[in-house]
Amino acid sequence: MKPVILLVEEDKDFREALVASLKASHYQVVCTTPEQVEEVFRKMLPDLVVLGLDFSKNESRKSARELPALADSFSVPLLMLVQNLPEQLSSSDKALMEKFNQVLVRPFSVAELPGKIEELLARRFYSGGRKILDPVTGLPGYEEFREQIGYLFSFARRYRRHFSLIMAQLENRAEIEAAGEEKRKRLLQEVAGKLRQSVRNLDLVMRYGPAEFAILLPMTGNSGLKTVVRRLEHSISRITVKFLDGKQLSARLIFGGAAYSPQRKSPNEIFILAQQHIHLKRQRWQQKKAAEKA
Repeated sequence: MKPVILLVEEDKDFREALVASLKASHYQVVCTTPEQVEEVFRKMLPDLVVLGLDFSKNESRKSARELPALADSFSVPLLMLVQNLPEQLSSSDKALMEKFNQVLVRPFSVAELPGKIEELLARRFYSGGRKILDPVTGLPGYEEFREQIGYLFSFARRYRRHFSLIMAQLENRAEIEAAGEEKRKRLLQEVAGKLRQSVRNLDLVMRYGPAEFAILLPMTGNSGLKTVVRRLEHSISRITVKFLDGKQLSARLIFGGAAYSPQRKSPNEIFILAQQHIHLKRQRWQQKKAAEKA
């Protein structure tokens, strides 16, 4: 399931450019008019609203005034795209703009928009968090994971959205520990970097434990989860770091995932299911190794 962006923009050429950019960034875009924005909003329940505000048109102002209260009731962020901004803003116009989460004044590069939207969506999908980072990898740690999966679980249940969890375990932990502290840290940093590069900016990579990482994927159902897991297994199931002394150290990663569904009673059920998938994959891998030696 892709994040749904409700776009209200009357400038046809600009609207088409926005739609093309957002769809290329894997968003679902629904366009509407200022007159129909409330009706479409209640029908679609979007994840974010992008409103083009032309200060020279009263109707544009009217929809801008009505949107904040509606969006606030569903915790939906608002992005305003302004044109014909007067040199002197009235106090009411200033107050109006302050009700939006972010304001961009035209002209600006359309290529900037997907990144801005990712930032706003991250604020919606995740709680403020404790922001305690793991000192080795620089990733959020265990406490942040527990908080964020709980928040995302409640969000998915309340707004009928999808999310998935991927756990990644280092299979050869004993070998990595035996290599020494400095090499272990360097390898963990490489693993963290590869995981971060392999998923969307919207996804949250965390260090769950000494040899385990967690990835939260908002707006990702079971089909999308399987696609991401396959891609990770294909691209980074083995990560190697070469050192100045000529030696090298590798990490073998096993991935297991689980998707939210309304039948899940708690975030822990999703976590346990992901761990079970890892356990089954480890068993298959060990059986394969045993068969090769036989």
